[in-house]
Amino acid sequence: MKRGALIALGLGGLTFAIVAVVGTRGDPAPTATEAAPAAPATEPPSCRFTRGQDFAFDVRIDTDLTLHPAAVSAQDDAPPEVVHASTTSRLAARVLAVTSAGEAILALRPTSWEDLPAELAAAEAAPADLQRAYLARIDTRCHLLATARHREASVLAYDRVLRVLDLLDLPLPTSPQPTAYETRHTDTYGTFVVSNRWTPASAPPTSDRGTIQRRRTRYLETRATDQPDLTVTISESTGRLTLGPGPWFAALTQSDTLGAKHGGKTALTSTTRASLTAHAPDPRAFVGQDLSLASYVWGRPDPAALRAARDPLVTDAASADEAWAAYQTLADADWFGAQKRLRAWLRAHPEGAAQLAAQLRAGRFSEREAAALCLALAKSGSREAQRALEQLAADASLPENLRTQAATALADLVAPDAHAVETLIHLADRDGGASQQDLVGSAATMSLGTLLGQHSDVAEVADAARSYLEGRLGATDPKGVSEALWAVGNSGDASFLDLLTPLIENADAELRAAAAHALRKMPGQEAGPLLAAHLKTETHPEVATELAASRREQIANGAQLDDTELQLLRSKLIQAPEPLRREIVLALGAASRHQPAARDILVAWYPNETSLAVKQLIGQFVPARLL
Repeated sequence: MKRGALIALGLGGLTFAIVAVVGTRGDPAPTATEAAPAAPATEPPSCRFTRGQDFAFDVRIDTDLTLHPAAVSAQDDAPPEVVHASTTSRLAARVLAVTSAGEAILALRPTSWEDLPAELAAAEAAPADLQRAYLARIDTRCHLLATARHREASVLAYDRVLRVLDLLDLPLPTSPQPTAYETRHTDTYGTFVVSNRWTPASAPPTSDRGTIQRRRTRYLETRATDQPDLTVTISESTGRLTLGPGPWFAALTQSDTLGAKHGGKTALTSTTRASLTAHAPDPRAFVGQDLSLASYVWGRPDPAALRAARDPLVTDAASADEAWAAYQTLADADWFGAQKRLRAWLRAHPEGAAQLAAQLRAGRFSEREAAALCLALAKSGSREAQRALEQLAADASLPENLRTQAATALADLVAPDAHAVETLIHLADRDGGASQQDLVGSAATMSLGTLLGQHSDVAEVADAARSYLEGRLGATDPKGVSEALWAVGNSGDASFLDLLTPLIENADAELRAAAAHALRKMPGQEAGPLLAAHLKTETHPEVATELAASRREQIANGAQLDDTELQLLRSKLIQAPEPLRREIVLALGAASRHQPAARDILVAWYPNETSLAVKQLIGQFVPARLL
C-alpha cells in the first residue's frame, strides 16, 4: 500500500460511509402524500416528516490520524506522520415530499464550510458544488436509505458532503421498550456493529423523545480488497444522541478511536470526534437551488469514480492543444466527464485560459465547441478564465454569437468577483452601442440575474447586481424594464417583490407577463398570493398563461395551493384557451402529488377536455382507473 493510498483510506474510514440497517432501496416512489400524524407516546420514537418543513444543523468533525509508514514500506526507520483534519459546516434541510409509506425525500444543503479540502481545490470539484443542494431519502425509523447529487455536481464534492450526511444516519429502535438494539454499518474498512440503547424522557412532554447512547462494538469483517493483511480494531467508541422535539434529532456527540495493522505492524491509529446541533432554519437557504427530482442522480459514487476524480492524470496535458484533443476524444462518449477533465486542466494550468481564448478569437472552434469551451472556462473557477471570458464578451470586434456565448457563460462562474459584475453591467447598458441583433446586452442582463440568484451570499456580487436591476425596473423604457424583469426571474430574489407589485398591474400586457415570469423562482409563501390574486382578474390570455406557469413552477419547488387557489384554477379551466389550460393542468398535476384535492379537479375536468394533448397531460398525473 502506498502512503498516499493509506492516507485516503484512513481519512475515508473515519466517517460512516454507506450505512445499512435494512438494506438500501431503489429510487424514490413517484407519488407522495402528507405525513402520518405523530405517533402516540407509548410507541418508540420515529421520524415523522411533514412536507415543507425546514430545519438545520451545525456540524463539526475533527480527525487526528497517525500514520506509520514502516508498516507499509521498506522504510523501517520512517517516523510516524500525523494528519489533522477538521470539517465545519452548516447544513440546511427541507422536506420535499412524504410518500404514502411515511418515507421522506429531503433536500440537504451545506450553506457554509470553514474549510476547503485541498483535494477539491486541486482536482475537478468546484467549490460551489459544496454548497449545492443534495437529496436524501429517510424512512420512519430515521434511517438514511439513499442519497442523490445534482447531475452537474462533481463526484468529489458529493463524496465530501456524504461524510457529513452519513453522520445523520441514526436508526431508531423498533421496540417500545427501552432495550438495547444493534445496527449494522459499513465504512471504508468494512462492516461494523453499533450498540444503541434508547432512554425515554423521565417525565416527557409529548414532543420529547428521549436520548440514545451509541457505541461501536466490533467489526464483522474488513474489506481492504487491495490489502488483505489490513486488520481493524476498535479501541474506544462513545456517542449520545438527543432526540428532542424535532422531526430528526436535536444534538449528537460521537467519538471513535480506531487502529489498523498491516502484516502485524501498526499502520495507523485515528480518533474522530463529531458533533451536530440543531438550530433555527433559514427559510431562504434554498433560494436559487434546483430541487427538481429529475435533475438528481441517486446513488453513491463507486470507488472507481472517486479514483478517477482524484486521478492527477486528468491534468497532465502539456499544452492547450493536448487538453482540447483529450476533450474531443472523450466528449462524444461522456460529455460530462470530458467537461470535468477540461475544467480540471484549466485549474491546474491557469495560463491555458488565455491560450484557448486566443484560439476562440481566431475562429478555430465551431459554435457548439465554442459554447462548450466557454462553459468549461466559467466552471473551472480560475480568475484567469473569468478574465478571458470578460474580454471575449466585451470585444466589439468579435462575432456576436461568440460574445453572447461568453456573456452567457459568465452566469456560470463558480466564484465571481465585482469585476465580473462590472463587465456585465457595462454590456447590459450597451456602453459602446448594441451588438448587431442586441443579443450581447440581453445575455449580459440575464447573466446578472443568474449570478444574483446563485451568489446571493457574496455581497460584492449580489449588492451590485441587485442595485443595477432595481434601477432598470424603475426606468421608463418598456423594453428595458421587460428585459430586467426576465433577469429578476433568474434571480429568485424576493427583495424585488415590492417593485414587481405595480408592474404586474401595468397597462402594458407584455410588462405584466414579464412581471409574472419574474415571480417564478421566488418563495411561494411570499409570491404565491400575488400570483393568485392577479390570475383571478387577468383577462389577457398570454398574461394569464404566464401567471399560471409561474405558480406551477413554485409548486414544483415546494409551494402548495390553498383551497381558494384550487377553486380558482377549477373555474379558470372552463373558459381558458388551450395554452392556459395546459399550464393549469401542470400546476394541478404538480400539486396532486401531495394534495388529493388537486387530483380530484383533474379527474372531474377530464371528460370536459376537448384537446387530446391536454387529456394526455392529465393522464400523466392521474391513474387511468380514475379517468
